[in-house]
Amino acid sequence: MSRQLIIEYPTLPPSDNHIRVLQYRFFGKKRKAIVGYSKDAENFLRDFRNWVSADDDLFLEIQRFTSGHKLGMVYRLEILLFFAPEQLLNKTWLERWSSDSKPGTKTPHKKGERKAKSPYKRLDSLNRRKLLEDCLAEALGIDDSLNWQGEVTKLVAVHEPKVVLILEETKAESFGIPEEYWHDGA
Repeated sequence: MSRQLIIEYPTLPPSDNHIRVLQYRFFGKKRKAIVGYSKDAENFLRDFRNWVSADDDLFLEIQRFTSGHKLGMVYRLEILLFFAPEQLLNKTWLERWSSDSKPGTKTPHKKGERKAKSPYKRLDSLNRRKLLEDCLAEALGIDDSLNWQGEVTKLVAVHEPKVVLILEETKAESFGIPEEYWHDGA
């Protein structure tokens, strides 16, 4: 079995739609626009960092995992996002119209049809990946460009919403990387 690190974090990250802001910085005498993290993203990064460093057992697990890191290694990252049921499921999917709609109604319906168009709410999961990769890279000191495979899964939380990150060392040859790149040659 390959080396693996599992981190369970009790807070979902903000969507990628809310982590970037345009900031203006001066470089010499010129003002230049750059894209930076929003306050929400900065707060999430800070809270994740503080949470990881406050958990002695997790800190030791991270140290064990990172001590095995060598040049040329690549990783697979699996992200499990557990959302509260009301964030993912349309409650009105379980309800049906008791009568036909009146003529001229904006959204006409027939008696017996479901009140919602879909059982699921429109909530993207893939747009939560980047901030989590950055948090993990900062906590481990392993650049997220070494994540050669990734998977994001959204799930309905049985208890509280949370994130589970599973970082696993994987074989470089699985990605067509020639053997001379797998190690530093020393």
